[in-house]
Amino acid sequence: MTTPAESLQAVLTTNDHLRVDGDGMLMIEEMRAADVVERFGSPLFVFSEATLRGNYRRARDAFQAVWPGPVNVMFAIKCCPNMSVRAVLFDEGAGGDCFGIPEIEATFAGGADPKRIALNGGNKTAEELDRAAELGITVNMDAAEEIDLVLAAARRTGKTIPVNIRLKVMPPEFEDFTSDAFPVSGDFREGLRRWKWGVAQETAIAMVERLATLPELDWTGWHAHYGRMSNLLENYAAFHGEYGRMIGAVFAATGVAPRVIDMGGGWSRERDPESRSTDAGGAPIEEQAATAVGALKARLEEVGLDPSGIAVWPEPGRYIAGNAALMLTRVGLVKHDVGFCWINVEASENNLPMICKEGSVNHVTVASGMHRQADKEADVVGPICIPSVIAEGLRVPGDLATGDVMAVLDAGFYAEGEASLINSVPLPASVLVSGGDADLIKRAQTWQDVFATQIIPDRLRRQGLGDNLWRG
Repeated sequence: MTTPAESLQAVLTTNDHLRVDGDGMLMIEEMRAADVVERFGSPLFVFSEATLRGNYRRARDAFQAVWPGPVNVMFAIKCCPNMSVRAVLFDEGAGGDCFGIPEIEATFAGGADPKRIALNGGNKTAEELDRAAELGITVNMDAAEEIDLVLAAARRTGKTIPVNIRLKVMPPEFEDFTSDAFPVSGDFREGLRRWKWGVAQETAIAMVERLATLPELDWTGWHAHYGRMSNLLENYAAFHGEYGRMIGAVFAATGVAPRVIDMGGGWSRERDPESRSTDAGGAPIEEQAATAVGALKARLEEVGLDPSGIAVWPEPGRYIAGNAALMLTRVGLVKHDVGFCWINVEASENNLPMICKEGSVNHVTVASGMHRQADKEADVVGPICIPSVIAEGLRVPGDLATGDVMAVLDAGFYAEGEASLINSVPLPASVLVSGGDADLIKRAQTWQDVFATQIIPDRLRRQGLGDNLWRG
């Protein structure tokens, strides 16, 4: 039998700024988790600034160690659309990947160098393209038909727009492919072909040739995105090897060399809940970078492309933000019946959608009394009207009680941004811890916020408790 402190220690990675003090209290940097909840409420996202900075630096160093040219580590803001998180990463020198006007504005509100930012998306609007042109960011084009749209934006704004082309990469090795994150097995190439993203090699050649005739558009290179489909190094090698082969083939056909290769995201982590297990983990980022870059470089060099003259742009969103946040939540009712124990907490799967949507398995622990023996098995569940099982069969101390605090690790990615309003439950606040200080970086919603965009027509209005909310 182990204690929660021992279980936590077994899963900590190099850049987790978590520890258990002598009193058995979970510490986030230099702050007690229970004190943060007392001050800011529950449930609560709590970010570690030191972990954000450390993850960025480690990713940057990993790619710089193996790529001879410039490296632009781009934070994919979709994984964590918090402007303070973006501000921390801008302070570190991070570039960024964004989609649509909201992510563009959030990226620049937190600070951004336009030369290190890319706009993605397969159906960009005129407003989005005009804003990209005004700011001077790169547009990753997803279709040959998009050239005319970007060209029109360049002419409307009088700006030259840098553009990349997204390739549809279908590695031959993926004929026999199994994903640990999604129910995918067998020949994955057909699935990739049917995905809406990217263009084929022949289409890419024609696009490069046309772009060479359009001075308003500055073609800088390529984009591809593997995503978090598998954390096996062999699959990173297969994808980026085929990506490099396609880049080389277009160069051989056109004679035009890229200045940028955007490697996309999907980089896994050493504690990797997407693998659907608390036991399995991804390779260190250094090994991922060496594997992917090695496969890419080999194919480029085969056709005489010099990597030292090309910048690589990896997009590690989940790697940077994933373990940088916990969700803290108070224990509510502890229920015993039919031979089971359920620990009801104030957080729910609507706050942690990766658990219910993709089957992620996060490490969950009590945050106080962590030196007690974990002598009881229980399911940790949220209050909403779906099963909302945050942890199944978790070992916890037998005297865990209402008011105690629990922590869900790896809550920094695809949580704030994908949270839902099921049961009209307001979304929680977010806090940034730096050493012994904490700042509120996103206030909790009220129930009025939940319904603030709704309008009851006068013909349906009835006097009631909510009448004043919608009157104005």
